[in-house]
Formats: sequence, C-alpha cells, structure tokens
Amino acid sequence: MLEAEAIEMRKQKKKEEEEKALLDSLFRDAQNAREAGGSSEEEVDPKSIVCPYFKQGLCQKGKKCKYSHDLTLDRGEELDLYVDQRTQLIMNEYKQEDMATWDEEKLMSVIREKEKAYVKQKPTEIVCKYFLDALEKGKYNWNW
Repeated sequence: MLEAEAIEMRKQKKKEEEEKALLDSLFRDAQNAREAGGSSEEEVDPKSIVCPYFKQGLCQKGKKCKYSHDLTLDRGEELDLYVDQRTQLIMNEYKQEDMATWDEEKLMSVIREKEKAYVKQKPTEIVCKYFLDALEKGKYNWNW
C-alpha cells in the first residue's frame, strides 16, 4: 500500500509541475507580447485596411467583408457621401492634371485609351426575346 500511495504522490507532483510549467510559458508569452508593444501583424485591425477587391469594384461580401470599404483610408482625402467613391477618386486624379495644359499627343493618347474602353463596353446586338414578345403582342407600354 505504501508503494501505491508513493506512486500516486509522484503522479500528482508530476502533474502539478506540468501545469505550473504550462502557466509559466503562457505568462511569458503574454509578457513578451506586452513588451513588444503589439506590433505583430496578427493584431492589425482588418478594418484599417482597404479591401483590395472593393478598390477594383469586385467585392461581393458587402457588410460581411472583414476589410474596410472606406477608400479615404488609402488617400486620406475627404470624399462626397452622395457620389460613388470609386468614380470620385478617378475624378480627383484627373483634376490634378488639368486638360487645358495637355498637348495634342496627350489628348490623342487619352482619346485612344477611352475608345478602347468604349469598345469593350459596347452594347450587345442581341435583343431580349421577352421584349420582342411584348412588342408583338402589344403589351409594351409605360407599365411594362
């Protein structure tokens, strides 16, 4: 019986030492983090970073997105609340460079660039079959 009790006492002592070592390691990690000043990358608030997909107009998460959709964080400018921020930022870039100061080469390059964008967004030649059906049956009017 004495041997069984001695074994139990050793197991209990070993368990207490392991718990103490675990607590010490956790305390050291917390203390090291405090001393570092919270400069680790994991502690950066994602809402302080502008969503890269939103910048391109491709973010589909909306309010569920963990990143910020406030483009003023990137630029530090005041933006009008009643205008789409993406278009307003584009307009601000063009305001910096006044069109009156452009020479003919710059003007032609901008025209060519805009023509390429227009050709990509050219409306389709296909007409909706439901629209054609409504026209044929005489159902197309202001209430359609």
